[in-house]
Amino acid sequence: MAVELFRNIMLVMDGGEGCMEAARVAVELARESRSKLHVAATVDTETLTRLLQRHILVEDERISFQRELEHDAERYLKHVEQLAKSAGVETVPCLLRGSIHQTVLHEAESRKVELIVLGGWMHSMLKREIIPRERQMILDGAHCNVLVVKGTAE
Repeated sequence: MAVELFRNIMLVMDGGEGCMEAARVAVELARESRSKLHVAATVDTETLTRLLQRHILVEDERISFQRELEHDAERYLKHVEQLAKSAGVETVPCLLRGSIHQTVLHEAESRKVELIVLGGWMHSMLKREIIPRERQMILDGAHCNVLVVKGTAE
């Protein structure tokens, strides 16, 4: 028997560890609660811009990296769409560019999301890796509940 806990769930596909496990859990949760699943694939263009400004990248490299990240994000969207379709879950894909946490939080609020689903991270990763830090900022700044899915690697 389905329970309507949420109407709108947002899955964040940021390319970090635990993403695929978070996708599996989000699809199952959306199926069980008859929710719409908003799938946000993120492209961290803010970091690429900072690397360009600090002369760590040149413009051609920034463009190349951004294209690769966008290609990966499109693959994530397609993968989750197939997973959700096989479970009978409606998905709303969105490709977000910019600061991961800022774009996710803005999009979640504008879509009236009641739950954000993220892949897990370890505390020791926060100081040295971008994606866990961005996930922590989503958790800290969210206007709604956040589910952190610990993958097998965490």
